Amino acid sequence: MQILQGAMYGLNQYGQETSAQRLCLKKLREVGANTFQFAPGTCDLWNCSSAEALKSGEWSSGLSSPAVFSELCDYQDPNPSAGRRHSPVFVKLWEWNYADISKECQDFLGPNGFDAVQVSPVTEHKLGPQWWTKYQPVSFSLSSRSGSTEDFAAMVATCRASGVEVIVDLIINHIATPCKEGRGTTEGMPCVGWNGSLYGNRRLAGARGWDSASPELFNHLEDSLMENCVVGPPSWTCKAGSIDVTDCSCCSCDFLKLPDWNTALPAVHDMHMRHVQELHDIGVTMLRVDLSLFESIAELSNVLNTVPWHFVYQEWWWEAPDPMRHRYIGHFRDITYRYLITHYLGNSTLAKLPEALTLSRGHDEIRPETSIYPIAFHDGRTWKANPANATYKNGLEFHQQQKFMLAWPMGASVLHLVSCHGGFKT
Repeated sequence: MQILQGAMYGLNQYGQETSAQRLCLKKLREVGANTFQFAPGTCDLWNCSSAEALKSGEWSSGLSSPAVFSELCDYQDPNPSAGRRHSPVFVKLWEWNYADISKECQDFLGPNGFDAVQVSPVTEHKLGPQWWTKYQPVSFSLSSRSGSTEDFAAMVATCRASGVEVIVDLIINHIATPCKEGRGTTEGMPCVGWNGSLYGNRRLAGARGWDSASPELFNHLEDSLMENCVVGPPSWTCKAGSIDVTDCSCCSCDFLKLPDWNTALPAVHDMHMRHVQELHDIGVTMLRVDLSLFESIAELSNVLNTVPWHFVYQEWWWEAPDPMRHRYIGHFRDITYRYLITHYLGNSTLAKLPEALTLSRGHDEIRPETSIYPIAFHDGRTWKANPANATYKNGLEFHQQQKFMLAWPMGASVLHLVSCHGGFKT
């Protein structure tokens, strides 16, 4: 349809091709195409009639080992040249520092065929040693407990050079609750983040020049900028008590009192878009979207779909998902499958063991082709050995469950996530 070439389709300041791929996606939408092939220096736009035509190989323009992006295909559809699928395996190096992740990519993950590594949230966060402090951002600086911005960019470059893509745990639903000195205040920013950024009660000083925020940018009650509805235990419901996830009834409430961004505002949209595009510039090609359940499909997709991601998946629990979430955002984390595995392989009788070979899905409402299956949680939910939970503290039993997930042919589009509980490494 159209071939675009030039320096603008080359490598960016980080030595990555991702910025050029994003430009290629923009051009695709401008001309009404649905597919592009990309090789450094060249953006080849196509308008394919169907996914079948795309996979037939007739569309190839002769580029050497191009990356192919198409609105007609889902993640890991058959490679047109190979005619087969590849079942990806991701590893979660949660709370590892960036230098250690780089070394792991070079020495183990790359040589052993791992497809991607998921890292903890990368933005500056509130102070504290607990795992959850990383889920409370105080700016969009990329300096965190795991390392500096430079450390992060170097890790991404090293992992990608080793054949391992990087999955970032994206936090754009909320910001941190204030420190003790900031609670109940309406002015000022007495709190200090991990990298020195100031923040307060529904306020951010920011670290980038474009990420400051005042109470007007967060959802709030009609008669109070400093208060909002709250989602939390014991009911995990809001407003009229609705648990219908298709109407986004809780999307404007504060999850566990974490100030909730008003993502309908252009200023918030632009801020979040700058953040995800910077991650993509650095070479991040995959995302886990934290608290996706509490984000509007339209508003979240308007941010994410400016980028040709390799893969996006959503934090998900027990809810029946709106199918539009998969179409416009990404796959769903299905934690039901892990409980079925632990039931058959660790918490049942020998007579029940053959039933493990009948497993074909996890959650009844989440289709396998839209699922990612984690074997273990990343936080303190499995703080001691328990045969009902998949945890490394169960010893050889846990290793058996991991091997089953890697070996069992659930289907080519099923993604297996193996958690490595390395702790915070220094």
